[in-house]
Amino acid sequence: MAILAIACLVSCSQNQTTETTAKSYKAVVADSLVFNYLAEVEILDYNELTNELLLSNQQTRELLVIDDKGNEISSFNPYIEGPNYTGTSFGWTFLGADRIVAYAFNNFHLLSKEGERIKRVPYPVEVNGRAMLDYNPKMILEVSSQNPAEIVVLIPGVSGFRHKTQAFHDSLQMVYNVNMETEVGQPVMHKTADGTHRSLGAYVDNGYPSMAALDDHKIAQMYHVDDHIYIWDASENKLLNKLEIPAPHKPVFDNIPFGEKGFPDRSKLNANIYRTKNHIVLFSMDVIPESVFDNLTKTVERWYVSDEYEQLKRQYEKTNVLLFSEQAFLGEVDMSEVGQFTYHSKESTNEDFFWVQRTYSDERDYRTFLKVAIVED
Repeated sequence: MAILAIACLVSCSQNQTTETTAKSYKAVVADSLVFNYLAEVEILDYNELTNELLLSNQQTRELLVIDDKGNEISSFNPYIEGPNYTGTSFGWTFLGADRIVAYAFNNFHLLSKEGERIKRVPYPVEVNGRAMLDYNPKMILEVSSQNPAEIVVLIPGVSGFRHKTQAFHDSLQMVYNVNMETEVGQPVMHKTADGTHRSLGAYVDNGYPSMAALDDHKIAQMYHVDDHIYIWDASENKLLNKLEIPAPHKPVFDNIPFGEKGFPDRSKLNANIYRTKNHIVLFSMDVIPESVFDNLTKTVERWYVSDEYEQLKRQYEKTNVLLFSEQAFLGEVDMSEVGQFTYHSKESTNEDFFWVQRTYSDERDYRTFLKVAIVED
C-alpha cells in the first residue's frame, strides 16, 4: 500500500504540469516494408533481435515469419491436426531469437520458428471460460528479449467470482508472469485499490487490461475506463509509476449497480496501448454508446451494412492519439501524414517506431507495413 501511495504522489506532482508542458507531435512514415502476398494478413508480433515480423493469414490462418526485406523465412499452420497442432489461439509472441509461444486453449505451446512444437506449458491457473476482447488487445507479451524465458499473459477466463460483483475486481487475478523454462507462473499487476474498477462501487465493464512491454521487465498497462496508465515491474510485481491521462481524454462512461442486468454506456475509452523506444502511445477513442448501438441492432435489419450504422459512426467515432514517456504525458499526436491504416494490425517495438499495416481501397497482391515514427510538430 505504501508503494501505491508513493507512486500516486509522484504521478500527481508530475501531472500538475501536464497541461502547460504538453507539446504537439506528428506521426511520420520513417520506412516501409512490402511483402508480396495476396491474402489479407495481420501483424502478431515483431522480433527486435532478428528484425522479423510474425503474421497471420486471415483466410487460411497460416502463420508466416518474414524478415525486414519482405522475404518469407518460414510458414506453418498450427490449426491442422498433427504433432504441432495448437488449436484455438488467443495470441502469439516471439521468445528470443528463434522460438515462438502460442497462447492456446488449454496450454501455452513453445514452438520453433518453423512451427515445430518443443513443449506444452500448462496455464498457471484454472479457467472455466474464454472471452473475445474489444479492440484486439495483445494478450501475451515477451517480458525481456535479452532473457527469453518469461512471458506476461492476460487470462480473462479465470475461474472465480461473477463479473458484476465488487469481489471480482478486488480479488480475481487475471494477469500472470510465466516462466516457460521452469513452467511456474505467478499472478502480477492486479487492479490497484484506487483504480476505477475497485473504487467506483458500481459496474462499468469487466476491467480487462491492455498491455505493452517496455524495457527491463517493465509493462505499461491500461484499462478502457481508467484515468491512468500503470507502469509495472512484472518480474517483481511492483508498481513503478502512474501516468494520469489528461482531462480532455479521460474515459467517459455511466455505471449500474453491481448485479443489475444490462451494460452501461461508455462513450470515450482508452482503446489500445503501444510503445516505441522512448514513448508510450495510447489510442483514445470516442465510440458509439452501448444503448445507441443496442437500439440499432434491434431496429435495423442487416444493421452492419446499413446507412444508419454509417451515420452513427460519423456522429460518434473519433480517435485521438496520446503520447507519454514513462514519467509524464507529452502531448497529442497528429496521425494524418500516415494515411489509411489497419487499426487492429499494429505492433510495438523497442526501436524508434511502431508498425502499422497500410490499407487500400482496392485489392493488391502485396501487403505494406509502415514504420511509424513520432516527432515534434
